[in-house]
Formats: sequence, C-alpha cells, structure tokens
Amino acid sequence: MSSRVHSRYQRWLADHAISGREVIIRLLVRRFRCLNAGCPRRIFAEQVDGLAQRYQRRNPLLATLPIKVRLAHDGRVGARMTRHLAAQVSRSTLLRLSR
Repeated sequence: MSSRVHSRYQRWLADHAISGREVIIRLLVRRFRCLNAGCPRRIFAEQVDGLAQRYQRRNPLLATLPIKVRLAHDGRVGARMTRHLAAQVSRSTLLRLSR
C-alpha cells in the first residue's frame, strides 16, 4: 500500500457486447511509488480485481470466449464467428490461444 502517486496512464479493455455492439472500458490507472526503502519494487500500478489482469486487453470473461470458439471451429470460421459476436479476434490469435 502506498499513497504516493507517481503517474497515471489509460488502459482500454474489451468487454462483452451489449445488444450486438462492442463495449470498450476505459480505465485511468494510477502508478504508485513505494515508500519502503527495502522494497525491491520501486513503482507499481494499481490492479482492478475481476475486471483486468496484467497485460490483458480483454476482461477475464471475454478472454475465455475466443478459446471456446477455437475449440469448436478452425481459424477462419472462428474469426468470422467472433465478428458476429462483436468480439472480433483474428484467426492468428485464435490459433495462438489454442496452443
């Protein structure tokens, strides 16, 4: 825990579609400076549990959708299907996720 804000940055997360329209969540994330001199981590970012994971561009619930689509269809058909679900993913991403 720290109260010393170092900086801020924006993150955009894809979420499940609503009424067939793509939903993007824009987060303003704060970076904090660790005030403990013995701490090896000098600067850290706040995490929103359940909404975002590190380095992910989709929320955890939406991240499972391409994997489920890939298990049912091959790359190109799966990519077309995700477009209809308003959660567009390329065929290369589908193949990479299935590995």
